[in-house]
Amino acid sequence: MPIIYIAGPFTDPDPVFGVAANVASAARAARECMQKGWIFFCPHTHTQGFQHYPEFTEEQWYAFNLEHLKHCDALLLITGWSRSKGATMERQYAIEHNIPVFYENDGIPDAP
Repeated sequence: MPIIYIAGPFTDPDPVFGVAANVASAARAARECMQKGWIFFCPHTHTQGFQHYPEFTEEQWYAFNLEHLKHCDALLLITGWSRSKGATMERQYAIEHNIPVFYENDGIPDAP
């Protein structure tokens, strides 16, 4: 089965409710991806809570997530992705490596 990587904002000016809302948004998209036949990788749900570990740098998180994206068949950008430095970098990587990019606002496609 094909794997789709879900990208969007994680951090937020509101460190309590903003992050929780972003994780919930990504989780809803992950659920819809699964309903459409995708296996998904969702960094939001995979690493939720890790933002409280200061020993990991932002650069480490970006590298960690790009390693996952390298193994995916598609990228889904969820609402708000353009305000996310990480999602913007992931989009650029996908484009440069011919990974299909989909936008939640256009509707999540069925898995091939």
